[in-house]
Amino acid sequence: MSALDWMLVTLGKAVPEKAEALKSLELPDDQVQAWSVICRTLARPGSELVELLESSGVPVVDLNEQVISTKDIPLPESTARRLHAVLAEIGEHQVVAAVSNPFDQTIKQEIAFSIGRKTELAFAPPEQIANVLNLHYSAFDSLGTRHLWIDNEDLEVSADTDQLISQIAKMILNEAVKMRASDVHIQNFLGGGLIRYRVDGLMVRGSSLPKKVKDAVLRYVMTQSGLDTSNHTTPQDGRLSASVDDQLYDLRVSVLPSRDDSRLVLRLLDKNRKFSSDSLGFPLREQRQLELLSRQNQGLILFTGPTGAGKTTSLYSLLAGINTPERNIMTAEDPVEYSLPGISQIEVDTAHGRSFDTVLRSMLRQDPDVILVGEVRDEPTASMVMRAVMTGHLVFSTLHTIDALGTVQRLVDLGVTQGQIADSLTAVVAQRMVRRVCPVCAVRVEDDLTPIETLFANAVQEKPTFRAVGCNACNHTGYKGRIPLVEVYTPSDEDRRLLRTENYLRSADVELERSLATVAWHEITSGLTTVDEVTRVLGASFWKVIDPTVTSDALGSVSDNVFQRKQPGLMLFGADDEVSSRIGSLIDRPLIRVYSGEEGAEILRRDALVFGLIVYVDVARDPVNYLKQLRTHMSWCGLPVIMVLSAHNTEVEDYLRWRGYAEWCIWPIDEEQFRRLCVAAVDL
Repeated sequence: MSALDWMLVTLGKAVPEKAEALKSLELPDDQVQAWSVICRTLARPGSELVELLESSGVPVVDLNEQVISTKDIPLPESTARRLHAVLAEIGEHQVVAAVSNPFDQTIKQEIAFSIGRKTELAFAPPEQIANVLNLHYSAFDSLGTRHLWIDNEDLEVSADTDQLISQIAKMILNEAVKMRASDVHIQNFLGGGLIRYRVDGLMVRGSSLPKKVKDAVLRYVMTQSGLDTSNHTTPQDGRLSASVDDQLYDLRVSVLPSRDDSRLVLRLLDKNRKFSSDSLGFPLREQRQLELLSRQNQGLILFTGPTGAGKTTSLYSLLAGINTPERNIMTAEDPVEYSLPGISQIEVDTAHGRSFDTVLRSMLRQDPDVILVGEVRDEPTASMVMRAVMTGHLVFSTLHTIDALGTVQRLVDLGVTQGQIADSLTAVVAQRMVRRVCPVCAVRVEDDLTPIETLFANAVQEKPTFRAVGCNACNHTGYKGRIPLVEVYTPSDEDRRLLRTENYLRSADVELERSLATVAWHEITSGLTTVDEVTRVLGASFWKVIDPTVTSDALGSVSDNVFQRKQPGLMLFGADDEVSSRIGSLIDRPLIRVYSGEEGAEILRRDALVFGLIVYVDVARDPVNYLKQLRTHMSWCGLPVIMVLSAHNTEVEDYLRWRGYAEWCIWPIDEEQFRRLCVAAVDL
């Protein structure tokens, strides 16, 4: 039974239209997770639920505003963590403790007995309680004999501290495998440490750790993977192996020093994983098409998409399908993630002179039939890839573009001629991953459609099949596992003719038979995923195909939990704080955000809902060279660019005209012009 079960009845009375949905919920034991499930079911933020509870007569307290230090009235850590309680208010004769269930008399009596004061209980969101527990019970000078709490399980520190830390690290890894996590993050949080897991592409919060324990775990993992524990200034990467339930895993370790401390990320790679196109979940039509393309003797097959889109897995699966004794298959990867029997895999190491292009040049002397290049990221690599194709090899690789049709422009930016593309390009596959709806708890969509389901049904004249709910089997997310969405572009004879005459990029007639949006539409109606999930991943690009007239309404109707991770936006480069603030204030549309600073390049690589770039150019600081460098580093993204110049400058404006820009803004900015350009870029 969950500590929050009492809340379902109370909120059911406050929100009667959701009473049945709340009544049917099966809450997890973890209180933070249970609170998240309730918020998601009611499609309301936690702050609104607290207000509903308070208006229903439930005593509440806000721990963001008031909390009593453990130094004032010591509540033993073992008691606080076991009861999930913290002291919030202190009066002359009594205290108020914040708990998840303010009606639990057993908790009330135990706290009163522990501190020797009359005690009253009040509700606080479980996440606030967890944060305060982590903050107040982490600043100890030594491990001593205190208790460490992982997933509500206390482990008394023994004389062999190393053995204990090893045990905690194994518990973290076991939990990751149990949750089907691809990555484990251990980072600083509120004076202690926080464990997070990436499951089906999204981050899931795990346990809190006292700072001393978090630091000890980090040192343990670094030592086991051969990293320098005394290095607190430069990033480090390493590898180690581990066995979980008799299953072998390779762990790719990344340690990154930050302003307050180092953070650790572990990538879990199953050593016994078998690759096959049949197991990927491709739509049958695209699967057969890719299998036929991969059996050709010569050509270039490119996969595009953001980090985490499943490109490497798809490429490995295609290679596995053609891996026969008659073929010599070689790969250049950064890094090599999985070992493929019968295939020669070379790891790129730029620090020691093994870049993609140099490895590929050496490969061509090894008589290969099929070559996989991890990524075409610069002009030398692009040149060597074209050379490999022209000399009769089948080459697979990846490229960073938004969609399949943007590949030609990206290759041209990397110095490849349109004629070379016409002669070598066999296919481009744009890929995204969406979560598969949980088969255990999914409910069939009947007549009571949500706003976004209604928009979808009106657009395609067909209702979505299932709606995500959440249960223990799917960790209360409503989804379990992922499936790929792919669009496959194979240049037609007319496309190749346009490429050879260098008219391809000027043509507006190039179309795909089945775009990502079209494939997603069919996956929704076939019951494999949901409208909310596709909107989270594809955003406006999905609705522009389904029904452009409702794009803004569709994005606006998605619940907050979808957009808390990905918000449509424009990326700002080159501006100081004053300019950033001014530009941000001009974009007053609630669904558009301006990203800048350290968020920039990382979000741009990962966030499918970033629709354009805003580049501020200080004309007094070698502006043309700056623009050339920016173009070299960012042209891969294929996004529209809004140029803002600090002042009129003939040299810069001539350069922009030469690069094909018809319009740009001059500081101080023309607000009407700037908003028009931004709206055109986002196209909402």
